[in-house]
Amino acid sequence: MVRQLYEPARGEMVRYGGTIQPVTGDRLMILFGVPVAQEDHARRAVLAIAQKLSHPPSVALALDYAAMLHQFRREPRAACTHAEAAMALCAEQDFSYYLAWGRIMQGWAVAAPGEAEGSASVAGTDLRSLHRRV
Repeated sequence: MVRQLYEPARGEMVRYGGTIQPVTGDRLMILFGVPVAQEDHARRAVLAIAQKLSHPPSVALALDYAAMLHQFRREPRAACTHAEAAMALCAEQDFSYYLAWGRIMQGWAVAAPGEAEGSASVAGTDLRSLHRRV
């Protein structure tokens, strides 16, 4: 029974650096940051599960939250990487709200100390795009 649960989850979990551990009965546990420490284990776990679900809104949300996590940690390059991935998916799927959120995160990344040229207009435009289209 565990093997039936293990195999479908294995690909995405391993791709993001997870380790799958069988537990008694029909349960399994997916560990991130073990046995090798990963500074970004929480982000990896969220993205792995979102990808496994194959649910584009969940993937977009996970990518936007990953960008925001890097914003809180003051890591503009990592924030921009996740924001751009979210924006690409959102543009493809026409998720205007999450697309705007990704643009805001991208604007922050560009405006972060040492990367400031031309970002004010990017961020200002994105705030207006949060309003629903009529």
